[in-house]
Amino acid sequence: CEMLKPKIDKALKKNKNIVISDIRYRNEIDYFKKNYPQCNIFVVKIIREGIIIDSKTQEHSLEKEVDDIDANITFYNDESF
Repeated sequence: CEMLKPKIDKALKKNKNIVISDIRYRNEIDYFKKNYPQCNIFVVKIIREGIIIDSKTQEHSLEKEVDDIDANITFYNDESF
């Protein structure tokens, strides 16, 4: 998150919209909400059901935390996009 700060700050000074295409941890979303309260943070979650994940991967903290992320909107990827 900190690595993006200079680019985000520069874009905001130019009144540009910003898209961060890959956030997987709740603390990353919290970081942006805390450090950019003047911005509308809009979280989009994409779920693709039917993906087989082995038990080792499924137990990884990332896989568990992604499920708990609150999103403004959720899309279900049925392979059509």
